[in-house]
Amino acid sequence: MTDPNPIPTEVEHLMNMRKLLTTLGPDNSSSVAENLIRLNCFDTAERVRATVALIVDKALDEPQLAESCARLCSQFADVEVADPPGEPLRFRKVLVNLVQQGWEKTDTEYGALEASLRREEGSELLRKNVESAHNRYLCIIR
Repeated sequence: MTDPNPIPTEVEHLMNMRKLLTTLGPDNSSSVAENLIRLNCFDTAERVRATVALIVDKALDEPQLAESCARLCSQFADVEVADPPGEPLRFRKVLVNLVQQGWEKTDTEYGALEASLRREEGSELLRKNVESAHNRYLCIIR
């Protein structure tokens, strides 16, 4: 009997990448990098974008692994694939654009929350949330 709802290959691929990144630790970034290569994470532009997004999310969610994520990014910095519009898509460019967008978004949110704090003579919890939102991207930029 076949499964009536087969998992699309891209979704399955993302799940495998995410599962592999859960094994990332301070001492095994090169073996995780090798496994990402074996998983064909860099054979299409969409997979490169997904890989970058998952690595950045991992670094943001687990700051203690930010250095390991940075090592992964360093290893893949020169990877490039063909992008349908014609220009090659570079891992480094996708990474910089994603982090810049995230920074600008949190910077805007930071400004709005900071203005709210001034108006309300804000609570300590709100102040911590503002700092946390802003600092998430500082660890990536470092």
